[in-house]
Amino acid sequence: LNNSALDARPYSLTGQKVEKPSYAQSRFGFNLGGPLALPKLPRSDRTFFFVNYTGTRARRPYNAVSTLPTPEQRSGDFSQPLGLLAPVLHDPNGRLPFPGNRIPASRMDPIARGLLDFFPLPNQPGSVQNYQYVTSNGNNSDQFSLRVMRPVTRQDRLDVNFNSQWRNGTSSQLYGFRDSSRGHGWSISGGWTHNFSRVTIVTLRGNLSRNRGETLPHFAYLRDVAGELGILGASRDPVNYGPPNLNFTNFGDLTDASALLRRDQTASVNPSLLLMRGRHTLTVGGEFRRVQLNTRTDQNARGTFTFTGLATSALDDRKQPLPGTGLDFADFLLGLPQSSSIRFGASNTYFRSSAASGFLMEDWRVRSGLSLNLGLRYEYFEPFYEKYDKIANLDVAPDFTAVAVVTPGQVGPYSGKFPRGLVDPDRNNFAPRVGLAWR
Repeated sequence: LNNSALDARPYSLTGQKVEKPSYAQSRFGFNLGGPLALPKLPRSDRTFFFVNYTGTRARRPYNAVSTLPTPEQRSGDFSQPLGLLAPVLHDPNGRLPFPGNRIPASRMDPIARGLLDFFPLPNQPGSVQNYQYVTSNGNNSDQFSLRVMRPVTRQDRLDVNFNSQWRNGTSSQLYGFRDSSRGHGWSISGGWTHNFSRVTIVTLRGNLSRNRGETLPHFAYLRDVAGELGILGASRDPVNYGPPNLNFTNFGDLTDASALLRRDQTASVNPSLLLMRGRHTLTVGGEFRRVQLNTRTDQNARGTFTFTGLATSALDDRKQPLPGTGLDFADFLLGLPQSSSIRFGASNTYFRSSAASGFLMEDWRVRSGLSLNLGLRYEYFEPFYEKYDKIANLDVAPDFTAVAVVTPGQVGPYSGKFPRGLVDPDRNNFAPRVGLAWR
């Protein structure tokens, strides 16, 4: 058990009372094992089982300090300095200073006015570092595992393993938005061992695992902010609802997570053979693994606007901003970002790959005090390819004199035909092994 109740309050740089981030963690569980004895079924002293459960309940602290616009600045009044800064605001129409360093209400962008509802007010004194957000995020998990083993005959043994995990949690953003995440994963594996004799043993193992993880933004399925405010070009999918991301130079950013759904699957098979002959023990084996990585997301569906103060700056003869002029939040109130970006639609990916490996290892007891371990391993990893070929790469000419975009199966103008994964595989992954033990 861990808890912040006995922790001291953090030191305050301003002399104001600072909230103490709280955290707590508790872990609990049980283990049970022995011969399998289920009610109304015959008792089996040859079948053993082991069960384990572990639960975790935790709260992680989140403490953020930043600068947010004051009520006067939100209304367009920038007559007071911003800490050590006292920028002079210039009207983009004509580049003359705004009278009194105030932006008239008639000039404020209606979309910016609507987005002000998402800005919390300062809760600390001053105009710089005047906002602190303290909270805790929950993170919980439950893990369950089961193992069953049984000798079928004197030469054969079977074992089955099952593992499962459930998890959920939250993450906080500077403006108080809280995103949620959840996931579930499981794996099942089985093994068969056959003794042909005391010196010849065969083992075969298989495994299948799946994992699902989802992130849900704070505003998902709640408010169509883009539709309400008239922001054009943003995604109208309800999972992508919410305000756009706003980046500032001198003020805290308004950001939120992007919706994400990821589903991965891995299947593998591992055969091996053990041979013991006199002073030599030889092991031969391999593995084949198939991997799927499936991701559904829109990385920037609400759009991102960046404000730097360029629009309200005075410009020199080279059209460069003059020092001491312009402010990023003033640009925002006028609805004049320096840059904007958006990306959504057709960004889901379904990657596939296979991997194969084989090994040969020998333990040689040369004499009572000297043993050698010799081996060789080979591995091949297929480059990931996209199920629907929604990937691209660059075909670069010699000496980087030209470049062309290529897609799976396409013949590049400089390098010829590209494989489906657009990356040439590496087929020479040999790894020799030499070990010595001497006493």
